[in-house]
Amino acid sequence: MDRLPAGTPFGPYIIDGFVAGGGMGHVYAARHAIYGSSVALKVLHPHLELDPEWRSRFTEEGAAGQRLKHPHICAARELVVDGGRTALVLDLVASGKTLARALSQEFPTGLPLPEALRLFLQILQGVEHAHARGFVHGDIKPENVLIQGDVRVPSSWVPLVTDFGTVGLIAHPVQIDGRPAVVASPRYASPEHLRGVTSLIPASDVFALGLLLHYVVSGQHASAATTVPEAAVVVKAPLSVVHLVDQPEGVLAIFLRATAIEPDKRYGSCGELASAVRGVLDRLGVRVDEDLAADLATELVDDGRTGPRSMAQVPTDPDSTPTTPAASTPPPEPPPPEPTPAAPRSSAMSWIFLGSGALALGAVAAVAVLAWWLGRGG
Repeated sequence: MDRLPAGTPFGPYIIDGFVAGGGMGHVYAARHAIYGSSVALKVLHPHLELDPEWRSRFTEEGAAGQRLKHPHICAARELVVDGGRTALVLDLVASGKTLARALSQEFPTGLPLPEALRLFLQILQGVEHAHARGFVHGDIKPENVLIQGDVRVPSSWVPLVTDFGTVGLIAHPVQIDGRPAVVASPRYASPEHLRGVTSLIPASDVFALGLLLHYVVSGQHASAATTVPEAAVVVKAPLSVVHLVDQPEGVLAIFLRATAIEPDKRYGSCGELASAVRGVLDRLGVRVDEDLAADLATELVDDGRTGPRSMAQVPTDPDSTPTTPAASTPPPEPPPPEPTPAAPRSSAMSWIFLGSGALALGAVAAVAVLAWWLGRGG
């Protein structure tokens, strides 16, 4: 047992208590020793500290966190080393519950459909934000989505996508016993991930998101696989929809397309997937909040234009994590931006011309008055 007891100092922080454990490390509630601010510390397991490849993956998660700032992402703030052990500093989520735990405890048969789809749209926003910056999560699952809010009131839920550790697979493939190993969660890994790849693509996340949607609306996992070999067999055929028989046809269609075996048959982006989800909500007569109705893939870019940003359009930093290749079928070219309406400018120019005219008339009047005065004086 390598858990750190409460009161243990770790860099500038003090451990307050154990929160959860995972494959890469333990998560603790902690506070800054001087400022008292509360954080979560994800401490790498001691045996993984000895493996340079696993340590590199951990470092990659920290690097990713520095570029992923979004309301629906819980990413690392910084990397802290203390006594030969490494930890990531993350925001501490108040409820401390994962989506998996919240559903299993409070909604074992899934959320009401409108709430499920709204929650899913927010998750899509976070994942799309990562994709737009060249990061593929690679391990999207209910355990990697934290929930803020009252777990008994799903309308209050705010999801936070966390655990970007698999990002490190892009630059540092893991080997076990001298052989390349597939690091994946069997129930939520895509077919291409399970076959073993040197880099992941956004379509891999879309596959996992389809499985996550299944879980949110039904409370059941679409795949029962518990090992990578089992999962590799399961995903060779279309996944079962037995738990979706009571759902609207639109939900079923979204699940089937998102989890298509071939990546180029899936939705081309999280934004495209979100459009399909909004279509289902529209047919249900459910109003979507304005921030969720916005195009997920549209952001303000550096040159002042707005428009969809594909992976190829994202500015790259030579010192940043390498971006993943685009999906095999390139996305369609975005439509040209609509011309900016000229009305405001015309209105402004009219005021300028009107002001100029007024000044000219004023000058003429002044000359006339002066001439009259001089003549009167003569």
